[in-house]
Amino acid sequence: MDSTASFPTYTEIRDVTHTAFGIKPCISQIQAAAAQIEKKSDVIYISGTGSGKTLTFWMPMLFETDSITIHVTSLNILGDQTAEKLNELNIPAINLTASNASPANFAKIKAGKYRLIVVSPEILAKNKGFEELWKHTTFKQRLRRINFDEDHCISQWGGSFRPDYGSLYSLRFVVPKSVQFYVASATLPDEVLKDVWNKLHLKYDTQIIRRTNDRWNCSLVVRPMQHAIRSFHDLDFLFPNGWTPGQLLPHKFLIFFNSRKEAEAAAEYLWKKFGLDLRKHVLWFHSVITEGYRSEKIKSFAKSQGGEDGVWGLMCTDAAGMGLDIKDITLVVQWRVPMSLCTLMQRFGRGARDLALTALCILLAEPSVFTSFKEKSAERKLATEVKNGTKLRIKEKGINGSVQASRPKFIRPKEREKQEMELAMDNFVNADGLTWNCRRRVCDIYFGNDKVGEAFCCARCYPRTPPRCCDLCNPELTSIFDIPTFLMTLDLASGPADAYERGEVNWKLHSELRKWRSRTYEEFWGYDDPLGLGDPIILPDEILERIVDLAHYKVLNNVSDVLDQTRWVDYDELAGKMFAIVLKWNPPRQALFTSMPRVARDGEGEGGMGIVPTIMEKRGYVRKTVKCSACGGAGHNSESHLQVTALWLISFQDERVLKRIRRISLLRALAFPVQR
Repeated sequence: MDSTASFPTYTEIRDVTHTAFGIKPCISQIQAAAAQIEKKSDVIYISGTGSGKTLTFWMPMLFETDSITIHVTSLNILGDQTAEKLNELNIPAINLTASNASPANFAKIKAGKYRLIVVSPEILAKNKGFEELWKHTTFKQRLRRINFDEDHCISQWGGSFRPDYGSLYSLRFVVPKSVQFYVASATLPDEVLKDVWNKLHLKYDTQIIRRTNDRWNCSLVVRPMQHAIRSFHDLDFLFPNGWTPGQLLPHKFLIFFNSRKEAEAAAEYLWKKFGLDLRKHVLWFHSVITEGYRSEKIKSFAKSQGGEDGVWGLMCTDAAGMGLDIKDITLVVQWRVPMSLCTLMQRFGRGARDLALTALCILLAEPSVFTSFKEKSAERKLATEVKNGTKLRIKEKGINGSVQASRPKFIRPKEREKQEMELAMDNFVNADGLTWNCRRRVCDIYFGNDKVGEAFCCARCYPRTPPRCCDLCNPELTSIFDIPTFLMTLDLASGPADAYERGEVNWKLHSELRKWRSRTYEEFWGYDDPLGLGDPIILPDEILERIVDLAHYKVLNNVSDVLDQTRWVDYDELAGKMFAIVLKWNPPRQALFTSMPRVARDGEGEGGMGIVPTIMEKRGYVRKTVKCSACGGAGHNSESHLQVTALWLISFQDERVLKRIRRISLLRALAFPVQR
């Protein structure tokens, strides 16, 4: 944009972005884009994971038709995704990697073929092609800004791990002063922000746009490991008791590890324990895999609904997991305590990107990091010293009675990990001993969320109260570790509309639910809705549609089923009223069998079936009542149960439903709906 031209208004930025990307940006995204377009100084944008930071990188380019932007990213997979998206939108982009950073491509960049250059810190700092670009006048004149994605990595990875992150400040000395630095991250507490500011040599008047990074729909749980770390037995809760290959899992999950070897070992353990067929569905996922394999498995993971096909879960490291943007991950587990709370929150931020869902985020921590363990360990050590005091004094003193100078101590990896764990991470793990007694409160204070006074404009960005905060505020969250007996839920997420054709009853239920939603909205909000969100704030459309589908399949047996099957959390206190409407139009199916005690006729034994008592009955034995292993009912067995269920389904003469219900477990779920 020409410096003499007027800047676009917020409304213009919103409308142009909506036209180009099909997304209406929130107010904070518009503020970030406007600050970049005005170019008064550098800009820092802090916002939670999944809140749309990536969009703010591209919005200014819609108003700068001749500009060039360099986008620094930490992972190649992120670079590939970025270049692919921009090319689809007719914004020429290239992801420079070690394999394609050739003189030919740098010649194209110099000629202005690409408006966006995605690059890693290593290529940017060491490749001679960039040295030539910094000398090219036309290129430097068109260069408008340098983006730094996930810039908390500059602080955390700028040491010995990836030293080129620490040398990015040198860009200030080779690019024109007019080039803007734009940095964005979800995890920039004050100490990390200060470090990033210094390492990038950001300008003194840098503009900071800050939103809360709290993920209200992610519940936080910390659990001490119950078994040896190398055994991986603490991951058994992923598969409920009675689970067999082919059955659905309760969650689509990510398990984060601090090393590749641990990720591979954990995957192999699950394969051996739950069947080698699991190798198709639960994979390790890290940097040492091919680009083709990574792309294929990410697509499979994104589409999977937990059925017989697709990937159900990934055992991953940051190198692979940090770039994942999949909407329906409902379980994220961190195996062992990471070094920083920033790292943990970035990993937990992969969960429940769809705001209609909730995710459970679990840290499986070594017992040694808990204060209670440390205190007991110190007590044992003191008791040992008192018991063996004489020997210890002899070891501590030399021949002449003086204390010997201590030698440098070799720090074992485990001890190094404990030494490097930051205070905020320690507070998060041991929050039960703090005044707040809340893990989310620890995060809010560390990241400054309690001081943020942000603007909001829509259902995506308005602040909400977490329905289930953490295991300290909601102890019931830890029930997932009880490894319950396998309970089947009906899989309608892959598209129920093609499984049946809605009849009159379905549409009447749909209509009454909409009317009830409107009445409830008026009762709760009336004309005082500050956001103008309308009645979907009470019951989102996608949940309303799912309720109609579940009612058709007779899955909703009680109020608890409504909450379990839909994950409806915003107004769960209204579930009873909504369920009453379901009962009116589509009541649950009655049990197929009714077992009544039979009145004995004269001459019959208590459990006999004939007129003359059997020999066993004469001796005092009573025939054991037949009990069904499928539903727990008396008077029939599982074989007859399934036969009658199949006959009942056939009576509907709906071949599409029969094709969809292939497995015995689903037959059981339909005949005798899931109980909590």
